[in-house]
Amino acid sequence: MRLLVLDGAQSIGGTKIYLEEGSVGVLLDFGINYGRWGLYFEEYLKPRSGRGLYDLWALGLIPKVEGLYRRDLMPKDFAPSFEHALEIHGVFISHAHLDHCGLVGLIREDCPIYTSAMSAAIMKAMQDSGQTDFYSELAYCTPRS
Repeated sequence: MRLLVLDGAQSIGGTKIYLEEGSVGVLLDFGINYGRWGLYFEEYLKPRSGRGLYDLWALGLIPKVEGLYRRDLMPKDFAPSFEHALEIHGVFISHAHLDHCGLVGLIREDCPIYTSAMSAAIMKAMQDSGQTDFYSELAYCTPRS
């Protein structure tokens, strides 16, 4: 068994844990690390939606994992360098707090997201009723061109 803490070990929230057994790997949560996020962003200052993953990547706010992210959020002029090549077969969301699920919208569309029915309903309600940024598409995603 392999356990890799990608984020959240030295903070409250921002949980992103990779767990692998044999050839199957899963993520446990994929949330916003508010301590680090707050160094760069606030209520009216957010990542540039037109640059997709670039700002979050460049500022170290998301783990540099190959094959994890949506291709439509990769700017054409962005050539990322990866720290990890992980086999991710799914993401388990423990509960619907943004420090545990707030960056789910970045994960590739074919990666299954598992959570309780209550958390799924809360995540959908948050997305349906709030201002949705590309990274906070918690229940469904809108492909970008």
